Amino acid sequence: MIGFLTEWVEQRTGVKKLLHEALYENIPSGARWRYITGSMLVFAFSVQAITGIFLWMAYSPSSQTAYESVYYIQHEMTGGWLVRGIHHFMAQAMVVVLALHLLQVIVDGAYRAPREVNYWLGLVLMQLVMGLGLTGYLLPWDQKGYWATNVATNLMTLVPFAGKEIQQIALGGSEYGHHTLTRFFAMHTGVLPAALIGFLGLHIAVFRKHGITAKITPGRPDQYFWPHQVLMDAIGCLALLGIVLLCVIHFDVQGLIAGDLPREHRGAELGAPADPGEQFAAARPEWYYLFLFQLLKYFHGTQEIIGAIYIPGAVMTILALAPIIGRSSLGHRFNIVFILLLLVGAGGLTIVALREDAANPDFQIAKKLAHRDAERTYELINRREVLPDGKLSEARLIPKEGAVYLLRNDPLTRGPRLFAQHCASCHDYRKPDGTVPAATAFTPPNDAATLVSLLADEPAPTQEKPADEKSSSKPSASEAAPDDHAHAHNDHAELEPTSFNLLQSPQVTPDGKVVRDAEGKVVYAQGAFGGPNLYGFGSRDWVRGILDPQKITAISYGEPKPAKDPKVAADSDNPENHKRPVYADYFGNTNHVEGRMVKWVQSHAKELADDPAKTDDDLDAIVAALSAQAGLRAQQELETSDAQQQLIGRGVTLIEKHCTNECHRFGDSGQLGLAPDLTGWGSYEWMMGLISDPTDERFYRRENDRMPSFAKDLEHPATHNVSLRELSLIVDWIRGDYYQASDEKPVLPHSEDRARELTLLARATPVSSASVIGAQPRTLTQKAEQIFATNCASCHSHTDATGVGIAAKKPSAPNLYGIASRRWLAGILDPKQVDGPKYFGNTMHFEDDMVGFVKDNLSNLDDAKKKDLEALIAALSAEAKLPAQAEADAAAASDGTIEKGKTVLTTSWASSSCVDCHKFGDDGDLGSAPDLTGYGSLEWLEQMIANPEHERLYVDNNDRMPKFGVGGPGAKQSILADEEITLLARWLRGEKLDEPATAASK
Repeated sequence: MIGFLTEWVEQRTGVKKLLHEALYENIPSGARWRYITGSMLVFAFSVQAITGIFLWMAYSPSSQTAYESVYYIQHEMTGGWLVRGIHHFMAQAMVVVLALHLLQVIVDGAYRAPREVNYWLGLVLMQLVMGLGLTGYLLPWDQKGYWATNVATNLMTLVPFAGKEIQQIALGGSEYGHHTLTRFFAMHTGVLPAALIGFLGLHIAVFRKHGITAKITPGRPDQYFWPHQVLMDAIGCLALLGIVLLCVIHFDVQGLIAGDLPREHRGAELGAPADPGEQFAAARPEWYYLFLFQLLKYFHGTQEIIGAIYIPGAVMTILALAPIIGRSSLGHRFNIVFILLLLVGAGGLTIVALREDAANPDFQIAKKLAHRDAERTYELINRREVLPDGKLSEARLIPKEGAVYLLRNDPLTRGPRLFAQHCASCHDYRKPDGTVPAATAFTPPNDAATLVSLLADEPAPTQEKPADEKSSSKPSASEAAPDDHAHAHNDHAELEPTSFNLLQSPQVTPDGKVVRDAEGKVVYAQGAFGGPNLYGFGSRDWVRGILDPQKITAISYGEPKPAKDPKVAADSDNPENHKRPVYADYFGNTNHVEGRMVKWVQSHAKELADDPAKTDDDLDAIVAALSAQAGLRAQQELETSDAQQQLIGRGVTLIEKHCTNECHRFGDSGQLGLAPDLTGWGSYEWMMGLISDPTDERFYRRENDRMPSFAKDLEHPATHNVSLRELSLIVDWIRGDYYQASDEKPVLPHSEDRARELTLLARATPVSSASVIGAQPRTLTQKAEQIFATNCASCHSHTDATGVGIAAKKPSAPNLYGIASRRWLAGILDPKQVDGPKYFGNTMHFEDDMVGFVKDNLSNLDDAKKKDLEALIAALSAEAKLPAQAEADAAAASDGTIEKGKTVLTTSWASSSCVDCHKFGDDGDLGSAPDLTGYGSLEWLEQMIANPEHERLYVDNNDRMPKFGVGGPGAKQSILADEEITLLARWLRGEKLDEPATAASK
């Protein structure tokens, strides 16, 4: 049966004849290992085609989805990392085999007549393979591929006459983006593979016509291609596949056998997602292009075209002319020498490039930073968030905004970079011993604060847990770093800082030389030009240092380092060689060095003397209390103990006693405007307020020392020097408030809306003792006042007719004192008051229907209409069931006033009725204005506070009021808890808060 089928197929296709011709080709002098490279290349391309098709099935070629789909292949798809790894490393192996094959062809003379055409086809195939490597490098859309391709395509502009046009065609426009990616994808998966298959077919066909160029060895018999050469080819292909597989697992055979292969040993590297706005100093082409990268270093400016175009063009021309040059034996020897020199030269340039990179500290820092960013991306993609029930969610994976969104909004990633860009020209971020933490390295080119690297290989001091309070030594954040965080990053090598950012420049002569004194020493510019070191800001160690009479003004200088440029370094009078680092942890390098704070600390040196044998002296209490205001997560465990609570409480009393007399405000003590308000000192809200506008009355006002107001006008974000989102990332990073997978309750960065809200509160809200952490326990009334002051008083006041109460600095919403009472309602229904500052005068409703209704219908009422209005007010106020009006409401109900008022509510006045806009009972419809049913009751107020956009309330007409009881996206908790909303509502209603809510109030 099999024989019949075989014969049937043979008669119709001639396949047996084709196989016989292919397999039984004669090989003069027999099979040889040197002939295997051609088959290995075909095998490698076949593997690339197969793995490429599987990758294509999951890849999404879009600038918004490319990285995300590759991440899915690498980390989520079953076997994806293996397929991608084989595709990646086989491409590199293909380049190596290609070079060996070219060498074999030249040495064996397989390029000479009559095989010139086949040789030229081989050169075309070589270019196609290199093109596949170049186009495939961009497809993961990570930082490495994006910026390396950026460099490569910029070289296209060097092509004479049409360089820019060629680049635009490749990019799909004038900028890198979606069309660049889709064009490279089309080239990589369509155009180049199709061309390669076509030319490969021609190459093999021409090869079959002329046969193999054999090395004749007398006495060695001829052999057929099958089975002898096929066996050698198969062994070569199997060896190639084995080497590639070892590369895929990074030679970690032991881990593979144990079934515990680390993630970093699974396939090809995937960097952080491409971010056009984030420069990538570690950008390098793949190693097989490094020789050209190194060659370009020897040509600068207009000479760059020599290394990019002329020399490669000359090399390809000589290779193309090899068949003509090699017609003579001398020419053949020249070709052999040339190809050997070419391969040795390319290899040598590659080795030089690798060695230079290995010795380049900036590149090594950038490379490790890139690795850190990639690891951080994986950590953020697999982040888990705290759900409302306190449990951790499943991994949140990649949001719809893309993976790059996670890094752009990650304080640990962006915070250091933004700090270096906006803060490091004045502030250091280094350990008190004068060393930059492994997380930090700056370089100051041309005196501009530029970040070389900020790699968080160790936890920030505000991210560390304090030592046990029972320890014999004082708690020190820097001495009590937990092992878990360090272990989480133990695969990152620590980075040595290249230089400090905060440098003091020498005085310079008119001709640009340094000024020297009579002894020949360099004279440095005088005057303060820095700010406090912010490493550990808010921690107990930081507070203890600023209260130290010596440390508060201490300043020292390091030795200057020569410039990196050898020519500049050789000039001893060049100012670039004499910039020296400055170390001042507090006020030593500021204009406050002789200010009131320094004088107070120095004059109270005895009172602030610290007894190392004690952990509860006055200084310890003040330090604990002030640091507690920051609310650092690193200190929460320590601060919750009973002993520490007592210490903090005593410290609060000491601060109120010693620090609020003509200087600071702290809760209800002291006055604003003399020195920074210590209420909430170091907290996120406080820091956002300070950084956005240090001249605000809560902070330094006129005594501000050169610090810019980065976001002073909150109503006009376009005027900000730094966006609130970026300021928030800096603050979260300094405070250590960033996502860590090891945290039991991981934190998320503040949203821009929340940052703006808290900044507004920090700069506009009156503060009281209720805002002070560690203050004596407050009554429920005091707690309610604190909730109102913190969350409502940026817009609303709560003051009586004499002005007593909580007053908003710039009221932009109604005064809520007595809300829903008859007096309050009489005012809002008074044509003279409704558009005044107590009601709608400062809101967007001051010209809306409500104001128009009052002015059009309630002006110049006769006595009868006045009685109707009084009844309406009584009926509407009765809906609130206010405790203070219980007797009046009962009387009004008994004499029919309330019923009359309800009728008036639904009756038309001069032009309209209340229920034309409002719903009341069964009358009117929802949506136009708030439902007046139950108006002012506890339930109504709770709903209004929780969600003013509820269908019963303002819906789309809400005027800036936050939804205090509604959580944000990603299971984020609401601004106020339910019990806080209830407490606030009861307080607004005038209830006695030390008593439980009555049934009537509900």
